Amino acid sequence: MAKSDRLTRLMSALERELAQRAEDLAKELGVTPRTIYRDMESLRAAGVDITGTRGQGYRATHALTLPPVSLSEPELEALYLGLAIIEAGEDAQLATAARTLSERLDQVLPQERSRPADLAATARIAPRNLRHLAPFRAAIRARQKLQLRFRDKTHILHPESLSHWGRLWTWKGWSETSQSHLEGSLDDIQTLSPMPELFIASPLSDEENSG
Repeated sequence: MAKSDRLTRLMSALERELAQRAEDLAKELGVTPRTIYRDMESLRAAGVDITGTRGQGYRATHALTLPPVSLSEPELEALYLGLAIIEAGEDAQLATAARTLSERLDQVLPQERSRPADLAATARIAPRNLRHLAPFRAAIRARQKLQLRFRDKTHILHPESLSHWGRLWTWKGWSETSQSHLEGSLDDIQTLSPMPELFIASPLSDEENSG
């Protein structure tokens, strides 16, 4: 299994209600616990907020509260995205300000939270994320089909959801082409274009509702 596929499945697993033990994740993905430990560090380095408790396992959280300001999910997305884009730009003064702001935010985070990786490590992916983020979100709201090329295959997709993991964005949807559920990161989408057709519900959604 490719590392990008494994990381996507790990992020889905970390959304579950209960903490996930490295041994159980390793068995589920067919790798060693040592590989899971390295993958968790890769996710942390990419800005995913992961907490680990000895004997209980790993969990990921989305929302952060920065006293005395409470941030909504869209506001938190805008903050991370804006910092990544600014640091990726050519204005050295603004790039320094973005790093400084990140460090100041770290100072007010709860102590048990691991510090996000330096923005420079992931700023390079921001333009690719940004290119697809807006049309994907619009398609979800409008229930509009998307034609996208995902890992060298073209799909007609019913977009279902976007998730925010620090400076990473993952998506889920139903492919008419493969008649299956797909998920991945926005980085893995090569091309994306909205289609004129709308959809009501994917077969997967119908099955979940009936269950």
